[in-house]
Amino acid sequence: MLKFIFAVCILLFSQPTTVSAIPNEDEAVCNAVIARLLSPQITSEVNKYYGKILVHPPTYAPFIGTQVTCEAASTNKTTYSVTVVVTPFVGAHVSVGVDEIKFLVGLSGDVKTVSYKHVEDHKLPPHLQDLYR
Repeated sequence: MLKFIFAVCILLFSQPTTVSAIPNEDEAVCNAVIARLLSPQITSEVNKYYGKILVHPPTYAPFIGTQVTCEAASTNKTTYSVTVVVTPFVGAHVSVGVDEIKFLVGLSGDVKTVSYKHVEDHKLPPHLQDLYR
């Protein structure tokens, strides 16, 4: 009986235990960090576009409707292409549209805007119409 218990213990404890984080959870955290790090550049680009349309530029918050995708832009992975989809808003989170901004992030952390695409327009409600130019 003692040999049987010993054999079972060896079988149970000899297998390595692997613990892995949920990939989607890790990806969401990384995307949130990237959106926050690029926040000054995103805000600048949003202000340029909406400054022509609105009296006051909308607010951008990296945790509201933001999507981030990244890929290597060079074969030696020294430059990365980061595409951010944002939903700028005015007032109490009233969306003014959806925009896609593409950045190149270099080896030293330098960020260059490649493109800005206004994807979708959201009309403001009647009580905010005075925000239009």
